[in-house]
Amino acid sequence: MTDRTRSVVEVTIEALAVHDRADEASYTTGMVGLGDRVRVRGAVEGGWLAIDPLATAFCWIERSTIELGEEGARAAGHVLDPGESSSKSPARAWVIADEAVIRSGHPLARLPGPPRGHLGRGTMVLLVDRPALAVGQGHAATLWYAIVPPPEVVCYIRAAGTDWTELPHAPAAETLAAYRADEHVHTAREKSPPTDLPPEIAAEIASVEAMHRAVITNLPIEQWRFDTVRARYQGLLKHSGDNPAVEAALRDRLARVTQYEQAARAARTIQKILAQSRRRDHQVAEVQRRLAAAERLRSRAYDAVGFMQASSRMVDGRKLFALIGANGSTLAYLDVPPGLDVQPLLDRRVGIRGAAHYNEDLGTRLISIRDMEALESRR
Repeated sequence: MTDRTRSVVEVTIEALAVHDRADEASYTTGMVGLGDRVRVRGAVEGGWLAIDPLATAFCWIERSTIELGEEGARAAGHVLDPGESSSKSPARAWVIADEAVIRSGHPLARLPGPPRGHLGRGTMVLLVDRPALAVGQGHAATLWYAIVPPPEVVCYIRAAGTDWTELPHAPAAETLAAYRADEHVHTAREKSPPTDLPPEIAAEIASVEAMHRAVITNLPIEQWRFDTVRARYQGLLKHSGDNPAVEAALRDRLARVTQYEQAARAARTIQKILAQSRRRDHQVAEVQRRLAAAERLRSRAYDAVGFMQASSRMVDGRKLFALIGANGSTLAYLDVPPGLDVQPLLDRRVGIRGAAHYNEDLGTRLISIRDMEALESRR
């Protein structure tokens, strides 16, 4: 694997798969699309790029190899915030096995992917807020938890379909109007953390903010997920101790994450409403299509269809009735045989069966009625 001076590429094709190994047959962990930018760790032989996991990436770890919350932390020699509630889902866990296998994850997969590596005893992992996976049945059943990919995890994409670029900066055209009012304030805070923070805390905050910006820059608003960002901020907050500057900086950033989460939820709600509306429109169109097809089929069952009205025209001393079309024109005249009561059918849309021929005196068709029936109620 060779290094490149520039460490970011932009995707130049519609869709590009993200793999867990530099192999087309390897497991796919996600997708990137046109305009997405990813951080490159290096170029790999065979036309591949090693990249950081996507902001939405995760791995799976088996439940029996970790301990959740305060109990596991103490077992590993770590002490969590004593005020942490045991009823709350913990944001992190500790490896209690000598070697815990982690497996690739995909948002739509129902099973964990292939192994991605091992974590040693005492390693802390950050949990991702998504349902656990139950695999197998009975005594052989296992439960898998989603975690943030450890730092050593690398993903791969094809170099073809990408172009080297500079570090991403969100252009004004991509900034929602709702956030323009405090865009400069947020940018200034992200680029210039408080100078009185411990160096290691400031470095960690900068790393989390980079992840935060990557989500906002690379994904449409309805796909924003900040579970990992929130978990890392909360983990730092638990260790803030009595440093007011650290606590203030972290709480300010958590509040900003909440604002973005609310905006993302609102966008997802709008997308859901639009999708439901499109489905209803499609259903209405389908019903209309079926009704039209049924009407055409029914119309073909008659020799003529129209509105029946009395007329002053006669033939061979018999009074004729007019069949009027939708545009008000006379389609034909109807010769009704004796004994057929047509009064209930007057001024109604009817279907006619009978023998038709052109009558020169009438200047239109004359239909000798064999049968007729009403197609709708009286107007």
